[in-house]
Amino acid sequence: MMPKKSIAQKLVYPEQINVGQSIQKTAELLADTWSLRLLRQLMWNSETQKPETRPMRFSELKKQLPSISPKTLSRKLKAMERMGVVQKTLYAEVPVRAEYAITEKGKQLKDVLQAITAWNLRNL
Repeated sequence: MMPKKSIAQKLVYPEQINVGQSIQKTAELLADTWSLRLLRQLMWNSETQKPETRPMRFSELKKQLPSISPKTLSRKLKAMERMGVVQKTLYAEVPVRAEYAITEKGKQLKDVLQAITAWNLRNL
């Protein structure tokens, strides 16, 4: 029985892991105008100015990002939900209340976002 290979060992064999496709999928999530801003809002509590996650209503997100149109905000949240980085929770109230929260998968992007920010501060 052969031992399992680590991710680093697998990266030596590009036919097993297509690095370009992996990077492209991540870039598609992060490379537009609004996704990074939405992730930041969901990872950063603007009221306390601390890095903490909390569910936010659509109207709260819209208030934090005043230049985004409601249609674009809705479309971006749905796309992020399909990717598994945002979770939408509906509450059976009148009117129906919906809250959006970052998922565990989404929280894993924190290190990526910090690395991008650090690179930007050093180089741009």
